[in-house]
Amino acid sequence: AHSPLAQAVSADPEEPSVMIYSSGTTGKPKGILLRQRGVTENAHMTNLVLRYQASDISMSMLPLFSSFGFCWDFMMVAQAGARTLILPKFDPPAAIENIERHRVTVLAGVPTMFARLFDTENIKGRDFSSLRLMDVGGGPVSDRLKLDLKNVYKIEIVESYGLTEISPVASVQVPFDEHKVGACGQPLPGVEVKVLGPDDEELPPNPPGEFCFHCSTFMIGYWNKPELSAQALRGGWLHSGDIGIVDEDGELFVRDRLKDMIISSGYNIYPKEVENALSEHQAVQSAAVIGVPDEIRGELVHAFVVLKPGAQADAQNLIAHCATIIGKHKLPRDISFVSELPLTASGKIQRFALRELLAKSTKTAT
Repeated sequence: AHSPLAQAVSADPEEPSVMIYSSGTTGKPKGILLRQRGVTENAHMTNLVLRYQASDISMSMLPLFSSFGFCWDFMMVAQAGARTLILPKFDPPAAIENIERHRVTVLAGVPTMFARLFDTENIKGRDFSSLRLMDVGGGPVSDRLKLDLKNVYKIEIVESYGLTEISPVASVQVPFDEHKVGACGQPLPGVEVKVLGPDDEELPPNPPGEFCFHCSTFMIGYWNKPELSAQALRGGWLHSGDIGIVDEDGELFVRDRLKDMIISSGYNIYPKEVENALSEHQAVQSAAVIGVPDEIRGELVHAFVVLKPGAQADAQNLIAHCATIIGKHKLPRDISFVSELPLTASGKIQRFALRELLAKSTKTAT
């Protein structure tokens, strides 16, 4: 309904381009302000590796309010001079129809999208011969899924890693190179990476630590959070909050999150947000959640709940309650009712003990 502006508000490449919201360490969303130069340079750096061509046709299955969707499916494709087909939402039958009709050549998405897209019932008798390259990212990727896409459907598969604060791609595998299992490729051209230990000491190749990056595509900062911005960018390096290793060949392997973040179907889920929703139920005394591995979605949310004395509630009731507060993708898939939660001396939840408890109960049940 609005007419476009006669000219850009600012042509300064250091000025803000877009603010993309993500969850913070407290579980509350925070605005990540990116520079014009940051998103354009990162798209260029990514395409130096992937080499999208002007003849390519991309189909965006990702929401454009996400950094993955905006900076990959929009910015990088535009810089290559290629065409983009934008779906209003991810719908497997519609996606398959459009791949065939428009002869889509490149795709990017999260594991759950490709798992649904390449479901046997969806693809029977359909033509995917136009697809030449697919990127799978946004969380833990099933090796089985990647191998099926490459070996069964003959589509070259690469895996990437990034975070919105870097605008957003940090590393990506080189198409048609030999890919190490579990790797996310080497850093993009122009991106430096180091791994820091608990005391911010730089670690040699292979020991796990926090990924830290240095490049020209950093965020401006977190909106209205100067202290948090300074902490994340201390020493001129972006401290990712992600745990992983860099091997002797410079390949990145993501291992875990410093803040116990759960990644399900490419979405970041912080335990505290789910725990707060559970605790708002009148029957709940306390709650804690952890991520459990899932081959399709990467991780699922599993909750542990302590009920108030004399109170009654079942898992279905609590999940329905949470659905009125948080998004569907953040809902617990299962709930264990316990008499107490394992806590540290300072009252913090011992999530490793919850994982051990769940593993023990699963072993007993089988």
